[in-house]
Amino acid sequence: MIFLFYFLPLSFIVFFALYTRWQIEDELDGKLQWTKPDQKWHRYGLLMRAAFFLSMVGWCMYPKVSWFHFALLAPVMAAAFDMSINFARKRNLFAIGVDGWDKKIGYWKWLGYALWIIGTILIPKLF
Repeated sequence: MIFLFYFLPLSFIVFFALYTRWQIEDELDGKLQWTKPDQKWHRYGLLMRAAFFLSMVGWCMYPKVSWFHFALLAPVMAAAFDMSINFARKRNLFAIGVDGWDKKIGYWKWLGYALWIIGTILIPKLF
């Protein structure tokens, strides 16, 4: 059950990244008829919605999940979101953006994610 608690929300993020990638490619191709990108983003959109629904139903049914797991899921999903966007764009998993906030903080973002995850694990053990 703990595995599903983490797996389902993370699968939502991966499907969301793939959905976004193919939707952008569909918009950029300029074609109004049904194309390969159309098929892909519609398929990933369906999987994304299914993962979200299963996560929401599952959160009501997880008897062994403690507040620690809810706290840990937040930084894991935050890091997984950036990594899955990089994966969908066929970039290095730890790549940073070329403009905006991502460019300003650079690779410090990944250190922040690591510290957030480690802190979430260690703080309950210290108290």
